[in-house]
Amino acid sequence: RINALSRSSFSINLDQLNRGVLDHRYNQSVSFMRQGTLRTMSNTEITMTEGSRKEKILIVDDNPFNLFTATFIVKKFGFEVDTAGSGQECLRLLDEESQKENSNNNGRVYRMILMDIQMPTMDGIETTQRIKERVLKKEMYEIPVVALTAKRIDRNERSLYQEKGLVAALEKPLVAKELAQILKQCL
Repeated sequence: RINALSRSSFSINLDQLNRGVLDHRYNQSVSFMRQGTLRTMSNTEITMTEGSRKEKILIVDDNPFNLFTATFIVKKFGFEVDTAGSGQECLRLLDEESQKENSNNNGRVYRMILMDIQMPTMDGIETTQRIKERVLKKEMYEIPVVALTAKRIDRNERSLYQEKGLVAALEKPLVAKELAQILKQCL
C-alpha cells in the first residue's frame, strides 16, 4: 500500500542541498568569494573586482547550471563573459568575434575559453582541436583553453588534455580559488 504524501514533504531546503551535493568544493568557492582576495604562493594578489575589466572569457558547457555557476565566478573576477551551450556554438561565436574589429586587444576578443569536456555531438577535446587547427591556419589568434570536467582529474587525464591542446584542467563544480590560480598562470 502506498501512502499519499503531502506537497510539503517534497520541499527542499536549498542550503542543505548545496551542502550535500556541492560539499567541500562549493564551500571553498563561497568562502573565497566572501574574502574577495587570493594571495598566491608568489605573494601576488588576485582580487575579485566585478565589472572592472574589458576582457572577455568564453565559457562552453551544455549544462545551464554549470554555465550559470562558472559565469557568476568569472564575473566576480571582473571579466565579461560570453557563453556557448555546445562545441558548434563555440566555434560559431569565435568566427563571429574574430571578424569584428577590436582595437583594444589587437583583434583578441577572448582572453580564455573554459571548455566542458563531455558535451554531445562535439566534445570539448574535438572543439579545442578545431580551434587549434584554425590557429595553425592563421584564421584566428591563440587562446588558452582550460578543460572543465565533472570527473576527478588524475595525472594521466591531465597529460591527455595537455596533449590535445588544453592548457589546464579544472574539476566541476568550479572553485573560485582554483580558477583564480589558472587565470593568474594563463593570462
